[in-house]
Amino acid sequence: MPETRETITRLLQTLSGRKEVDAYLTRYAGVEAHRFAIIRVDGGLLFDERQAVASALSFLHKVGLLPIVVHGAGRRLGEALSTAGFEERWVDGSPVVPPGAAEAMRRVYQQANLALVDALAAAGCAARPVPAGVFLARHRDLETHGLVGRVTDVDDAALRSAFAAGQIPVVTDLALSPEGQVLFVDDDDAVGALAYRFEPYKIIYLDPAGGLLDASGRVIPAVNLAADGSLPMAAMSGLPPLTRRRLARLTRILVDLPDETSVSITAPDHLARELFTHKGRGTLVRRGEAVLAFRDFDEVDRVRLVELIEGCFGRAVAPDYFERKRCQRVYVTEQYRAAAVVTEEAGVAYLDKLAVTPKARGEGLAAKLWARMRTDFPTLFWRARDDNPVRAWYFDRADGGVRRGKWVVFWYGIDDFAAIGGCVEAAATLPETLS
Repeated sequence: MPETRETITRLLQTLSGRKEVDAYLTRYAGVEAHRFAIIRVDGGLLFDERQAVASALSFLHKVGLLPIVVHGAGRRLGEALSTAGFEERWVDGSPVVPPGAAEAMRRVYQQANLALVDALAAAGCAARPVPAGVFLARHRDLETHGLVGRVTDVDDAALRSAFAAGQIPVVTDLALSPEGQVLFVDDDDAVGALAYRFEPYKIIYLDPAGGLLDASGRVIPAVNLAADGSLPMAAMSGLPPLTRRRLARLTRILVDLPDETSVSITAPDHLARELFTHKGRGTLVRRGEAVLAFRDFDEVDRVRLVELIEGCFGRAVAPDYFERKRCQRVYVTEQYRAAAVVTEEAGVAYLDKLAVTPKARGEGLAAKLWARMRTDFPTLFWRARDDNPVRAWYFDRADGGVRRGKWVVFWYGIDDFAAIGGCVEAAATLPETLS
């Protein structure tokens, strides 16, 4: 296993830098096995892209990570009901499962479950089939929905036994009623019930679309529910109905979970990049933190701000920093995991500090801070060391950049050549405030 892990680590480093990959591996290794992740596999993927799903999951197993895998049956459920002589009907987003269709439903889920477990075994991954018995539920409305239930509890004995044996538990989202009746339950209901029991670090949806889509059909890279206004974000206009519904459901799941829990929606082939790199390849959804804005250093918790800056840069903030600088705005997230300090230099707004804790990188917090700054300051300039790894990110957001000694000076919204020259000179000659 150590040799395999090292091989996989080297592979991951082709996706990103060694420090970034090591940081994620260390982060996940520090999480109890049963709290690493819940992975929901779209039922259609089990039949259309089963090998890709198995490859992605076995990859995690080989680096010592054991997710709980939950899956449905996709369109095969409707086909099974139709073959058994039942009309396929949906009410309020859920299929209607007639009481006489219990055996047909159980059979198609069992087939899907064993097919995935067999594919994992072929990929060298130890997995345990758990086709039923994890979720306990009551009928949603027998007369209207038939054998459709709402989860009331989770029996985690089989899951913990699989973890103890070093196996990935593969669970269907079928439930049992108190009378022992097999019931269909909504995928988010099943995921939410597991999440409340285990409080995982990650909830991952493997989805054919590769993420949540915006109105143009492009994948939305990150959603910070608090910063984006969501808890009413689910009602934001301009998003496709499917995206709005998914966000509404994710909001209901995340609201009662720890702040560190996040949701990733991605395609199987992109799972490693989504988990182990800051940029990811899918949609990252967090309950998130609102961005707070202050106009004066006296309004800010200076101790927490200094701790954040020093923790991010590994250098001490000058003792007279707050006296030396002319504050225009300080933006901080609620938990002080990211901050931007805008001062005034040469009569123009100047980004003096942008800091995001290592654990918060990849959550889109820097982008949220930047959006607030762009709204409040139509012109801005700043500098970064020539070897700063964030330099490329700055270039993407600047109208221009010029090297001056050890610094690269950036700006946006400034068109006058003389004004740009003044900003470059001011930035390049500013005394350092970190030692």
